Amino acid sequence: MYYTRGRCLCYSGLFAHKLKKKVFTEWVTIWWEARKEWALSIRAELHYRFVGTVVSIIAKKVLV
Repeated sequence: MYYTRGRCLCYSGLFAHKLKKKVFTEWVTIWWEARKEWALSIRAELHYRFVGTVVSIIAKKVLV
């Protein structure tokens, strides 16, 4: 590190900012995909439960 008489080097601060921005952007992307995947899996599970229930009720009515 160079002696700058109390000032920081601009490029070092800029590099740190860019690095933090990249890391945060990547984290948000990973979090968003996991959140959407969880929501879609819950939605699909509820859908298949409902469809299975309706099909079994209709099958019972047909067989009786």
